[in-house]
Amino acid sequence: MKCEKCGQEHDSTFGSGRFCSRQCANSRIITEETKEKIKLGMSTSKKFIDAQTKRFGVFYGGEIKTERCKVCQTPIKRRTKFGLCKACLHNDESYRKKLSDSIKLSMKTNYYGWTPTGESYPEKFWTNVLQSRGIRFEREKKVDRFYLDFYLEKNGKKIDFEIDGKQHKYKDRIKHDLDRTKFLVNLGYIVYRLDWVAPTNDERKEKVKADIERFISFYNAL
Repeated sequence: MKCEKCGQEHDSTFGSGRFCSRQCANSRIITEETKEKIKLGMSTSKKFIDAQTKRFGVFYGGEIKTERCKVCQTPIKRRTKFGLCKACLHNDESYRKKLSDSIKLSMKTNYYGWTPTGESYPEKFWTNVLQSRGIRFEREKKVDRFYLDFYLEKNGKKIDFEIDGKQHKYKDRIKHDLDRTKFLVNLGYIVYRLDWVAPTNDERKEKVKADIERFISFYNAL
C-alpha cells in the first residue's frame, strides 16, 4: 500500500493502512470537510450535550436551541419558569407578586407558627454562657403556639429568656412580640428579652459582657 502522506510503499496499519507511520498519520492535512465532521462529532458527544442543555436549553439534532428572554430577547443562561432574563424577571409584576406573597407567607409562618429548625449563633452563644454558669434551662419549650428560646425555672418562677435579632425591630414584629409577651405573662411567665449584637469589635464585646452580667444579676435576684 502507498502512504497518503509521503508516497512510500508500506504494510503498516496506521490510519487503517493509509499511512506508513504514526508521524505521517499525525501530520496529514485535514480538510475543511473533515474538520466539520470532527466538530459535529464533538458537539454531539454526551458530555457536551448535557453541559450545553443545562446552560442554554434543549439540544436539537446537533444544534443548541438557546432560550431567549420573552421581553428583551437576551439569551438566557439558565432556563426559568417565567422565560425571562434576570433583569426583566425583577420587573415582571406576576413574579414580583409571587415573590411578595412568598415572603409574606414566610413571615407569617415564622412569626405565628414558627417551628424550630436549629440553633442560631446567638442561641449557641447563650447556651454556652448559661452552661458555663451552671444555669439549667430547656431549649425551644413549646407553650401553646409559641416556642421559648430558653425556658428557666427558679424558686417556682417560670422565665422566658428571648434573644432578639434585628428582625424584632420591624413594626409588625414589635406588635407580635408585645402580644406574645402579654400572653405569656398571663400564664405566669417572666419574659426577659435581650437585644443581640455580634461581638465583632471592642465596643460590641463590652456590650455583650454587660448583657451577660445584667442577665446573671437578674437571675440571681429571683
